[in-house]
Amino acid sequence: NSGNEDASNDALAFRYAQKLKFPVTAGTDIHDASLIYSSEIFGVYLDRKLNSIDDYVKMICNNEIAGIKTDKHRFDYCGKESVKSPVEIRGENDKIINKNWKEFVF
Repeated sequence: NSGNEDASNDALAFRYAQKLKFPVTAGTDIHDASLIYSSEIFGVYLDRKLNSIDDYVKMICNNEIAGIKTDKHRFDYCGKESVKSPVEIRGENDKIINKNWKEFVF
């Protein structure tokens, strides 16, 4: 989310998604259309045109996102990132599992 000023949130989320083999998306909470001309716009690249929100959901669920548009270094992980508690680690069927978040990013 380009609205997050702390890019470490995205670095941790990206590593978490990779570890669990979840699809990754990107988005922008845009309030100023002129930002479209800067690198502050995040989004996804798709191989086909979407006709509905259902198409987008299916592409995510089927891991068909062709690419992500973000700042070049948005997912850089330096090892000093921190997570603010409480954090709920969720597994299959969105159930809370009793694991330490560090298991999913290191």
